[in-house]
Amino acid sequence: MTFHNDSKTEDQREKILILLETELQVNECLAHFDELSGEKIIIALSPFAMYELDRKGIKYKIPEEYYSPKDLYSLGMANFQRIEDLCKIIDNCISGWCKEAGELKIRPALFNFYSLKMIYDAMTIRIFQLSNIFDIEKPDVVYIHDSRLFPFRYKNDDEGFFRFDNRDSLYSKLLKLNEWKIRIMFFDIESNIEPELKPANSPLFQGLKKYIFSKPNIYNLAMIVKKNGLNGIFFWIKYLIYSKERKHIVLLGGGYNWDDSLKEILSEKIGPVYHFNHGGEELFNNNQDINLNNAWNELYSSRIFIDFFSFMGIDFLSILKERLEFIVKRSTKACIKTQKDMEGFINKNNIRAVISSVIATSLDHSAARAAHNQKVPVITWQHGAYGAFHHQIINYLDLISSDYHFVFGDSIKDQYTQQAISYGTKIVSIGSAALDRLQIKFSKERQSESRKILYITASGYQNHLYISHYPPFSDNYFWQTQKAIIDTLGKHPEYSIIMKLHPTPYYRKLDFKSYTDEKNYDNFEFIMNEKSTEELLLLADMVILDIPSTVLLQSLTTSKPVFVYMGHARFDPAPLQLLMNRAVCHENLEKFILKLEEYLTNKNYSKDLYNNDYLLRFGTYLDKGFASRRAAQALRQIIDKNF
Repeated sequence: MTFHNDSKTEDQREKILILLETELQVNECLAHFDELSGEKIIIALSPFAMYELDRKGIKYKIPEEYYSPKDLYSLGMANFQRIEDLCKIIDNCISGWCKEAGELKIRPALFNFYSLKMIYDAMTIRIFQLSNIFDIEKPDVVYIHDSRLFPFRYKNDDEGFFRFDNRDSLYSKLLKLNEWKIRIMFFDIESNIEPELKPANSPLFQGLKKYIFSKPNIYNLAMIVKKNGLNGIFFWIKYLIYSKERKHIVLLGGGYNWDDSLKEILSEKIGPVYHFNHGGEELFNNNQDINLNNAWNELYSSRIFIDFFSFMGIDFLSILKERLEFIVKRSTKACIKTQKDMEGFINKNNIRAVISSVIATSLDHSAARAAHNQKVPVITWQHGAYGAFHHQIINYLDLISSDYHFVFGDSIKDQYTQQAISYGTKIVSIGSAALDRLQIKFSKERQSESRKILYITASGYQNHLYISHYPPFSDNYFWQTQKAIIDTLGKHPEYSIIMKLHPTPYYRKLDFKSYTDEKNYDNFEFIMNEKSTEELLLLADMVILDIPSTVLLQSLTTSKPVFVYMGHARFDPAPLQLLMNRAVCHENLEKFILKLEEYLTNKNYSKDLYNNDYLLRFGTYLDKGFASRRAAQALRQIIDKNF
């Protein structure tokens, strides 16, 4: 390892700040630690560095010690309006140079809001952290590893290419900018790097999936049989016999609750359910003769546009330039093509409604815009747990492009009705077909005494962190939570622990197996994709969650003890009280661990295992197992109202 410190002063007591992100960086730095003279302070920028430094017994600090969560939250929430203003500038410029985009009401920047929020927050959060660290520590010199180049690469599988690679060092990228009024020195690039993080789906699987989606009858039959078994075949035969004068609809993206309700939808004389195939190829294999160079050049030379990328004295436009240029030059073309394709698809197949679980990408928004232009209603159905606190990103995923939004319960409706009205969207309480199915399944389950504990953990955000609720999520604090829970469970060898890891392929995984081995915890089993959450819930006697995500709703469909740490996503008072009637919850980690330890030792569970108050308000709505029927009937009413 080489220290590129050609301007090193003779003052041997200079204050040195060392920023570390990975395990390898920790080991390489410590091997040459004594070569640096002066007061040395180590800042661990990630759980990976924290883990390795703890193993070595080295003291360190983390960025979160230098600011309050409220200050960071205020920054992230202010970015919503800032990005909306940025989108207006970009989209107005595009419309000015591309008449077709204006006529079709295409808004490429707004349609990419989710991605823009993620990359804009990625920059401003880290600038905020670094500035606070430097202001408080006042170091003479800062050391960080040079970053390997992870260029902005287009991927054909989805629009994830806007995000930064999670192996990249955004701190290093930012510290290479010239505006820092401090001496920055770079260690050599670390000598090893992990392989690319990506899904493991084979081309054959993707090809088969695409073929099935292109054939509505095959797709519908496959879903019916998957959800209903042999009875699904008999239903399908009956459906084919009496399939005249049905209302055709099209599904955008994944089905989720719509798939669980397909039988009931078809029973309402709706169908077949088509699947509109669109993806990254529209962004790459696009031969439309639209030249947007002038639009980009105008933006890139505009002081108003440039000023959006200056924060706390640091200009970071150069880091985001390629992604922004892509939105203007390529995403615009893809949005236009997708909208035209969808309008043709609607007319060709006599489509009477567009359904979706979430409208997250620019191409999804463009397809929805095509439906609006054709006076065809767009109906979304909530995917995932939300509503117990205000999660503002939901506005841009579920509300801005839908006419109707089906939600899991009245409390969610109450949370988002005001925003929905401003977008012209009507929220309808329906429930969740998937949760209904689980509730029915688990109601037939016999209680066991297998002494198995299911600990379901989430994934850190890494370079994909954005701020949309309080408190702002912290990967570093999250690792401290995970470690505290693991340590508590590890001290009870009388229990078998199944630790369910988040299945997403895009994030680096902490080595929990090595941690438990080093601690001599022999009662852990780690599962990622081998079994589903539903299967694991059947095996366990109790459930532990380190954040109240979608798996909370799934867990509440059982009659098992549930422990939920609430420190990373704080509920509004009323929802929290409802949940506390059923589950053990706490926002303070030490108190949560004490409650968990008490249960593991005495098996004392003071909550009502059969209380469904929270589940009714945020999951199953009327608790009668008929969400599929309600959705199908509401869908039919919407179609009849419009046609």
